[in-house]
Amino acid sequence: MSVLHAVHTRLIKIPGWRRYQRRLSRRVKAIAGTPDAYGDLFAIAKIIDPVAVLDIGSYIGDTIERFTDELETMVYGFEPTPETFEKLKRRFADNPQVQVSNCALSNKEGTQTLFCNNNPQTNSLLDNDIGNERSFLEDTKHIDTAQIDVRTMDGWCSLHLPSQGDLIVKADVQGGEGRLLDGGQETFRDRIKAFYGEVQLSPMYKDQTSFADLNNLLSSAYGFSLYNMYPCLRDSFGRAVEVDALWVKDELLLQTGN
Repeated sequence: MSVLHAVHTRLIKIPGWRRYQRRLSRRVKAIAGTPDAYGDLFAIAKIIDPVAVLDIGSYIGDTIERFTDELETMVYGFEPTPETFEKLKRRFADNPQVQVSNCALSNKEGTQTLFCNNNPQTNSLLDNDIGNERSFLEDTKHIDTAQIDVRTMDGWCSLHLPSQGDLIVKADVQGGEGRLLDGGQETFRDRIKAFYGEVQLSPMYKDQTSFADLNNLLSSAYGFSLYNMYPCLRDSFGRAVEVDALWVKDELLLQTGN
């Protein structure tokens, strides 16, 4: 670990400095012409003033921390893995701006099997496909399964956010983006203004939604346009396997300067 990286890692844990450091990083990226997903999301949030941010697949809450550092908006986190959820819950136990739920959002209500892997960040409702077996065998090796609570976005929003108001969604659901949309058709159509997600470029999970299919569905059925893409993840062979991408509703494009 370099000295600069070690200093960065230590300082990023200090709330006041963390905010300054990340803003400085975004400015440097802007000067260099490098896209920054959170800078784009915060700019959109200033335009639409969302009633909430939904962080679907929160893991231990680093994304939640970024939003609460910059915005006063309520942030709702969803993490299905029981052990990881307990860490997430403890991390934000004293923060009234954050509410977390131990469930996954997908295309049906009930209970489903979660595949639990060596690296819990790769846990998924979908089994591994050849891409994970070829590129990330150790990380995605199954070590257990868990029966978890599964909700639909439409059902959850009708219960917890029944009044109208714009939403921003970040999703890291390991290939389940299509199922997320299927269970949130009304919410995506009427309330979500920006959708940021990790999308698969290679066959990583069985029955996953591909980037092409997700982009076509968001644009044709829900009125989104692809706003930006961010540096992709490559495996040790140099294959591009995943990419983070941001979609926004068409009516926001002029307001965001594009």
